[in-house]
Amino acid sequence: MVKLRDNVKDVEPDYEKVVDAFMAIAAVDGEAQMKEKAPWRDSDGNRDDRVPGQARAALFTATELAGTHKSIWFSHGVDYGIWLEISNNGKDQIIMPTVAAQGKKLMKSLRGTLNTLRKG
Repeated sequence: MVKLRDNVKDVEPDYEKVVDAFMAIAAVDGEAQMKEKAPWRDSDGNRDDRVPGQARAALFTATELAGTHKSIWFSHGVDYGIWLEISNNGKDQIIMPTVAAQGKKLMKSLRGTLNTLRKG
């Protein structure tokens, strides 16, 4: 048991960096996914389809990677974002579907990384 504990201490700082990097990528990908796949129709009066509406453009992610507790925050940047999430009985939500998709993708991407780190 002592050997396992010592090995974990040796790998831990390097693995923290790996997890942080993968989470940063998941945050960037998640923000892009929300902006691309938000199911609501932008209705800010902008007639140029190449320019996203205010609500879509304000979707964002933020990471908190310090220490052992790590988080990715998926959020709306407009005060009416909650209404976009719950309108039509939640049919138009984008936050939770993105959290679920990015969570699965993140966990899949982390598979085998500890073995790779050990060998390296």
